[in-house]
Amino acid sequence: MKMKPFILLPVLCLVLNLRSPGQSFFTITGSSNLFISSGSTINMNNLVLVPSAGYNLVAVTTTLNSAVTHPYTTGTPILRSYLFSNTLPAFSGTISIYYNTSELNGLTASTLQLNGYTTTWNQYISTTGTNVATASGLSSVAFSELTLASSSTPLPLTWVSVNAYFDNGRNNVQWTTANEVNCKDYQVFKSFDGKSWQTAGFPVTALNELGPNNYSWIDSTDAKGLIFFRVRQSDLDGAYSYSITVTLKSTPAVNIMVYPNPSSNQLLVSSGDATLTFKQLRIFDETGKLVSQTGPVNASQYSLSIGGFASGAYHLFIQLSDGTTATKTFIKN
Repeated sequence: MKMKPFILLPVLCLVLNLRSPGQSFFTITGSSNLFISSGSTINMNNLVLVPSAGYNLVAVTTTLNSAVTHPYTTGTPILRSYLFSNTLPAFSGTISIYYNTSELNGLTASTLQLNGYTTTWNQYISTTGTNVATASGLSSVAFSELTLASSSTPLPLTWVSVNAYFDNGRNNVQWTTANEVNCKDYQVFKSFDGKSWQTAGFPVTALNELGPNNYSWIDSTDAKGLIFFRVRQSDLDGAYSYSITVTLKSTPAVNIMVYPNPSSNQLLVSSGDATLTFKQLRIFDETGKLVSQTGPVNASQYSLSIGGFASGAYHLFIQLSDGTTATKTFIKN
């Protein structure tokens, strides 16, 4: 039987199934669709859409998060974002985001502007009220994430990369930044469900240089399994931003081997299990710069060519098909 679309008539429609940050709260599955007629209002957990032309939502899951998922470096976002499982169809009309005062992230409410992400973040002129910012007159705007951000307090920091790996019985987090100005420190946060976060260890003092700046942090605990990590950067004036979230599944029982070590030409990598293949192989030099990347590889053994590398120490990041990760250090002679 063919699924009929649900048509929203031009009256106020409130979707009141509120959820906590990190939880999906609005899902359209299969061949179902939600058609919003022109002038109608739909409220999805304080994200309010009023299309100026008929708008059709299909096959999408919406998640409320307490931080943006796509890296944001041109301003300061509030601690509320709406992430969509795919880029929505082009939208015309009005979009409002209501927020709690505690989510302002140190910003002045009157400076907030609607921000939408497609391949980059785009800012749209907005008017502000009590705990709300509204962008009107939008025309054919497509987005996969929405948030509010300040137009007047840009952060100079650029997040270059963030990685997590398991090595020598410990969880490790490495990150690289650039354009550090007025930076105070970095704090690693970890979570076992991607929703509830806790600080991990002591803050790492910022170098405050143009970069690239390489940082690393080692977990003093022996926590295993699937762990989520993210890094918060704080400025001297109290502003801060979060890196992307990375995951680590540590299973140290796997006997990953890298040999011969040292090596001058070829480096053989073995997962130690014929059923485990390589999802990703990445080589970093001593400064943390990525110098080689391979994967996926449908084999449990693989030979890496390192003949063109300069002599010195390198770090091989390994991710297996089951999610297991490890980092091995080798010497190129």
